[in-house]
Amino acid sequence: MVENNGGKQFHRRFKTGCVAFVLITVAFYACMFKGTTLDWFIEYSKLVVFIAGGVILGLTLTDGITNWKRS
Repeated sequence: MVENNGGKQFHRRFKTGCVAFVLITVAFYACMFKGTTLDWFIEYSKLVVFIAGGVILGLTLTDGITNWKRS
């Protein structure tokens, strides 16, 4: 049986990673078809990866702290 998980949504980290992947892929194709340099794409990708990484790290930390408090 699946536990309620305190009303939290499941697969939050996975969904965040998928959104970041889609944003980076769309930006890459826009960069290629628009004819701009890859410098813009590299800087954009860094920003998306850092933001997504921060969100994933925050979710992991809060889940860990919540589970640690329960035990």
